[in-house]
Amino acid sequence: MLTGLRQGELLALAWGDVNVALGLVSVQRSLSRVGRTVTMKEPKTQRGRRTVALPPLLCEALRAARDDAPDDRLVFCQEDGKPLHGHNITQRDLRAVCKRAGVPRIRFHDLRHCHATHLLRQGVHPKVVQERLGHSTPAVTLGVYSHVLPGMQDEAARRVEAHLLGHIPDVPEARG
Repeated sequence: MLTGLRQGELLALAWGDVNVALGLVSVQRSLSRVGRTVTMKEPKTQRGRRTVALPPLLCEALRAARDDAPDDRLVFCQEDGKPLHGHNITQRDLRAVCKRAGVPRIRFHDLRHCHATHLLRQGVHPKVVQERLGHSTPAVTLGVYSHVLPGMQDEAARRVEAHLLGHIPDVPEARG
């Protein structure tokens, strides 16, 4: 939820892809599992190979978790270093977290949607959101997250009115 990365991208992250000093993570590959076969593949799109800024709190957590792990060890792995099973994360771990938090059951991918929606609602430029998500163009991002835009249109109208006319209406109906 803090990075907008896809589950496969997170599961393929190696410690060499993480720079906690600079607060950056480099997405270079994605983990895919079909049956018992695990493969590392190129990101979904050319823009999928990207660098994403990390929040300071996440950098601290990663710094504490690394210990002496070598650069090629996966960040999110089993105790023996083997890749985690994405299905298990969703069905077991994410469900338990949702239950403890008192929120409805969600899919892992919903965390990515939450990240993008939050950024757009906070006024982050769609180009930045596109880059964080690894979409091919801002148009793709806006197409997927267009449901966020209606409220943003109202906010834009209020901001331009306040800036140009120097007043903020008390009642929404007064904006006509």
